[in-house]
Amino acid sequence: VLLLSCAFSAVFTQKSDVDWIGDLERDVLRDYSHNISPYSHAKNSTSGRGVMRISLIYARLTTVDEQALEHSNILGLAMSWLDPRLKWNVSDYGGIDHLYVKLSKVWVPEAQFCE
Repeated sequence: VLLLSCAFSAVFTQKSDVDWIGDLERDVLRDYSHNISPYSHAKNSTSGRGVMRISLIYARLTTVDEQALEHSNILGLAMSWLDPRLKWNVSDYGGIDHLYVKLSKVWVPEAQFCE
């Protein structure tokens, strides 16, 4: 009866994925500032520089005005980068290898468009 009791309590004391995710988000974002670029300080990346990939995606031509020599297009912009401040040891968090957070919580490069 004692063996069964120990096994039964062990099953219910294991952390769930929700618990691991909560711990991970709290720990990773504890000293994180979304206002500071991960590449602004040499301690956060090698030589203070990082690789950013930017792709301009042409979707379609929407209007053409030959008289005014104007046209309108639909374009998309895809950006990807690595933020070394947001890494963790997967084995410390129940095998969680990715985390979804609100965009407002992480640094995002500024993009400006000109006509």
